[in-house]
Amino acid sequence: MSKRVKGSPGITNIVNRMFPDKRKIAFEEYLRIKKNLEAMSSEELDFEYGRTVAAYDNKKGAWGLLWGTAIASILVGVWSAFFKVIQAFLQYAGANATADPIEAATVGFAIISPVVIAITAFVLILFRDSMKEARKLKEKIQLIETIKGKRSETVKQ
Repeated sequence: MSKRVKGSPGITNIVNRMFPDKRKIAFEEYLRIKKNLEAMSSEELDFEYGRTVAAYDNKKGAWGLLWGTAIASILVGVWSAFFKVIQAFLQYAGANATADPIEAATVGFAIISPVVIAITAFVLILFRDSMKEARKLKEKIQLIETIKGKRSETVKQ
């Protein structure tokens, strides 16, 4: 197993070099959210914490079971249909002596491939976006817990 040499470019370093403002924008958003949360009263913060935890648990549970199964079903169904269409083109070419089977398969592939790729990409983009939302909710939960911890330390002193 190879170890990463300190200072070697990892994917995070490469992305940060390609999009230097992305980290800055994310940090500014973090500071804005932190400022808003710190301005809340304890009751408001507890309320926000409860809402955020519920939203995160809902999203995590929905993706864990329902969406995971739905995505698998959609993708399996789409790819199954793709192969059935290619099979139909090949059967047509076999039944029709004038048609070339390779040409028929190529035409079928050219017709159905963009549709299958688009559906697959759409489903994966939805999944990625939902995971981003879940990650942001988790970050917010951790930030609220940090603020609540700081407040409880201040009260103890």
